[in-house]
Amino acid sequence: MTETDEKAGPPVTLVEPIDMSKLNRDFRREIQSMPDGDELSACFACSTCTAACPIANQWKYKPHQLIRMILLGMREEVLTSREIWECLTCFQCQERCPQNVRVTDILFDCKNLAAEEGHVPENILGLAKELLE
Repeated sequence: MTETDEKAGPPVTLVEPIDMSKLNRDFRREIQSMPDGDELSACFACSTCTAACPIANQWKYKPHQLIRMILLGMREEVLTSREIWECLTCFQCQERCPQNVRVTDILFDCKNLAAEEGHVPENILGLAKELLE
């Protein structure tokens, strides 16, 4: 069998497909209802926020991807991601956003939601315990 005779399989993808049944349609509205979420839908994924972020190259999900994940309703993935906890809150992403999406503030809101649901990384809990002692 030659190379051209092989049957074509599914196309190779660089990212995992999104399981549409796991999307939470209310997550976008939940974030938008928060004081800093009103411009969330204005994001058009230009990735200016990612270009401005000093640590985005260390993240699996870049800032513009996290915003897109919120818009899609990927609640579990966002609230359990390490990126929301590693944000430096330098506001570079937010300052440069051409659509005035409050990226840093939205990530902070996600952090609060994650904490309310018990999705706080162990190293953050350990640090908090040390500070309280």
